Amino acid sequence: MSSGRSANSTRIMGHSNTEPTQLAISKTLGRVVDTAEWKLLNLPLFHVSRQPLSLGGFLDSAEFQYRPHYIFFLKSVPDEYASNQDFLARRDVETSFEAHRHHHHHSLPSRKSSIFCCISETDARQWTQRQSRSGGRIYELQVQPGSRVLLVDLLWFNYAVRVAKGTLRDSEYVYGSPSPDIEVTAAATGYWSGKVFSAHGGAPSFEALVDGRVKILRQL
Repeated sequence: MSSGRSANSTRIMGHSNTEPTQLAISKTLGRVVDTAEWKLLNLPLFHVSRQPLSLGGFLDSAEFQYRPHYIFFLKSVPDEYASNQDFLARRDVETSFEAHRHHHHHSLPSRKSSIFCCISETDARQWTQRQSRSGGRIYELQVQPGSRVLLVDLLWFNYAVRVAKGTLRDSEYVYGSPSPDIEVTAAATGYWSGKVFSAHGGAPSFEALVDGRVKILRQL
């Protein structure tokens, strides 16, 4: 869904563009960036929350147990999700992706604890149309000193969920493997390596994993 403004429009109060440049993305994708470098890249951060957040306040990745995403990492599946196939598939993929990160990319920020952000207003508005974020508010954030940011393509994760749910046609399997585990592992490799998912066409869906602290600047 378009925000109704061009990619080159300027944000209010002198902020930089609402849509990131391809050059900034190419410099950042799959590489951990500290606060100073992120600021130089001039990439915005948007977070969608169904819970109201206080402007001028902060979100801290260390408090991940209190955010909705942590439900995928609970030891036991909540009763209300025990027969929800979408939830169960996403939970399995989260577990697989985190295990792969731990063994092969241990220094990267974790999906378990990171603050999830979009880098374009357009993507953030699309998130508010999804069932899991329906009615959510969009907030612009600012990375605080001592934080780290990792930019990746979410389409790898979405593909792995479709594999786990068994909804793909044979021709849609990227690696042609008869084993879902192999396909999910390959997707995790692409995700944590910072590759762009291009198998099914269409534009990538970039997400920023913030390990650290962010300030809540404004609500869109």
